Amino acid sequence: MKFLSFYLLFTTLLTTVFAAGGLLKNTDRVPRDQLELLKKHTNSLIKNYVITVDESNFEEVVLNSGKNSFVKFYADWCSHCKKMAPTWESLALGFKDKEEMQIVEINADKNKKIGKMFGINGYPTLKLFKADDVKHPLDYSGARDYKSFINFIKATTGIEGRTAKPPGAKGPKKSASKVVQLHDGSIERMVERKERSAIIAFTKEKCIHCERLKDTWNKLADVYHRDLDRVLISQVNTSGDEPTDWLKNRYEVSSYPTILFVTDGNLDEPELYEGDRSLEDLVRFVNEKTLLHRSADGGLDSLAGTLPQMNDKIKAFVGSNRVTRIAMVRDVVNDLRILDKEKKFTEEIKYYAKVINSLVSGGFEFIDGEISRLDNMMKSGALNEDSRDSIRMRLNALKLFKSYETPESHEVGNRDEL
Repeated sequence: MKFLSFYLLFTTLLTTVFAAGGLLKNTDRVPRDQLELLKKHTNSLIKNYVITVDESNFEEVVLNSGKNSFVKFYADWCSHCKKMAPTWESLALGFKDKEEMQIVEINADKNKKIGKMFGINGYPTLKLFKADDVKHPLDYSGARDYKSFINFIKATTGIEGRTAKPPGAKGPKKSASKVVQLHDGSIERMVERKERSAIIAFTKEKCIHCERLKDTWNKLADVYHRDLDRVLISQVNTSGDEPTDWLKNRYEVSSYPTILFVTDGNLDEPELYEGDRSLEDLVRFVNEKTLLHRSADGGLDSLAGTLPQMNDKIKAFVGSNRVTRIAMVRDVVNDLRILDKEKKFTEEIKYYAKVINSLVSGGFEFIDGEISRLDNMMKSGALNEDSRDSIRMRLNALKLFKSYETPESHEVGNRDEL
């Protein structure tokens, strides 16, 4: 049917499909002289059995190696990436004797072409490229510990690594503050990105108000630490070792703390925050500016995962009979495509498209079944933070669609209207 082909076209636009070719042998089995030559030609860095690649050799190492590749897409400034690094090295060590399995990492923040190719919007992002289907990598959203990683690899590839964490492998480091430190030389690189905003606190030493803000600011960074693709919680320490005079002069900072909000990377027109400095008020302000839906405890509210801009259209669509929904789907999906141009609601739009397709293909079986399944998962208590966020967003969307259900929603309608 026409509506299905249109829907497939839309989902294709949201999914990167590519092809590639080449071969990289398992480096820990290559003689030293050949290994040095291999490094020279592939420009890959082998450290602790983790293969580090960049734009020049990603296809050769990952897509055309004929191997299974578990890839970590990371950024230098990402605290979660740093925390996970020892476990990632341990994982590579655990599979060092498995020629058909390789553990890979790429700085997607610097190698933006690769990051864009795979729709990387947050860090770290983990994807498994199976040797027999590299065009459709599997997303990993489970716990970021050694046991969970090897269980995932075994379940998806059948390859078994060491079941115990290798001896001598370091455990995770103590978590540091998640506040991103900025200075004259880093602010443009870190903040000037159209798809991301930032709230910046200018502070100095021996400032009693800055000291009072410190704990709240760290908690604010904890609240939004899973939203680094959308907002940075940052600080300019004017008493630190890094240069900050240019920033102070540019923004005429003369009192402390001064809090500025930069919308969508526009450093030329920051907004001065003059509200209360309580955590609740700061969270409310950041949510309003970024369209995020965090609560002060770091969880998500009931609007997370929904698209209020689409409510009227979705209400009319869901409340109609199936034939009418088929007639309406082109218009609904087109509105989603327009909204997707903002690049802020990619995951929400993907899921809306999936639910919409279920209502075009049939009735409410998918929605009802998913609500039951996801509710049970939330109650299990065996989810990490990222998984809870993902499930909460999907549940909110599903329950919104369900709230628009009417008696007419279950009718077929007059097929002659198509």
